[in-house]
Amino acid sequence: MSDITPQDVSGSADKTHPFDAYEPPPLTAEIVPSSSSGPRFGRVKAICIAAIVLGGAGGVAALLSAVGLVVGKQLQAAFSGPAQPGLNPELQEAQQRVQQEIQAVQDRFWVPNFVLAGAHMVVATLLLTGGIQALRRVRPGRRLLVTACLSAIVFELVRGAVQTVIQVQVLSVTMQFFGQMIEASMEQAAEMAEWLAWFSRLAMLAGLLLAIGWVLAKLVFYSVAVWYLQKPVVGQYLDNP
Repeated sequence: MSDITPQDVSGSADKTHPFDAYEPPPLTAEIVPSSSSGPRFGRVKAICIAAIVLGGAGGVAALLSAVGLVVGKQLQAAFSGPAQPGLNPELQEAQQRVQQEIQAVQDRFWVPNFVLAGAHMVVATLLLTGGIQALRRVRPGRRLLVTACLSAIVFELVRGAVQTVIQVQVLSVTMQFFGQMIEASMEQAAEMAEWLAWFSRLAMLAGLLLAIGWVLAKLVFYSVAVWYLQKPVVGQYLDNP
């Protein structure tokens, strides 16, 4: 009978029980997300898709804005028809004057609007590229998307301030036109002119409120996206495909 040494016993125990209860499990560098974290990464995909949509729509809007700034006067002159027959001469003069004053406001802000159109195109490109790369889990995609969202926040704030100044000046010119229209229509249809003025004011106010609400919604989305994309678990998921 052969002798069994303590070393043989411990060696056979290690071979028989490779995962001893007192031995820590091996560590791995890669961490695979569990199934319980699935909904979280579904939100990541939703953020990426929303960024892609905003980037695409923003690129189209920036392009149209640049085209409007370049050929806006020519288009307005081409589509502006002759004065309506039978219209009060005072109203015709007031209408021409208000159009000239509104165009003067647009001309004063032509350079800022053109710069904003270029910046809008850059931000839209960043959102589109970052959203696509983050959705594909390409390594620089998350950082690019965070940068795009931060740039979009700054852009929306600056553009909102400029557009507010423009709208206030245009609204002032339009209110003067409505007052002149009511005065010129006193003998003809003063009540109808007053109702038309009030309706136009409400329409402009509603449009302004909708624009402000849309800007606030985008600011909230960009802020939430930046916060969420910088969470460690999200960064590990996107940066380690």
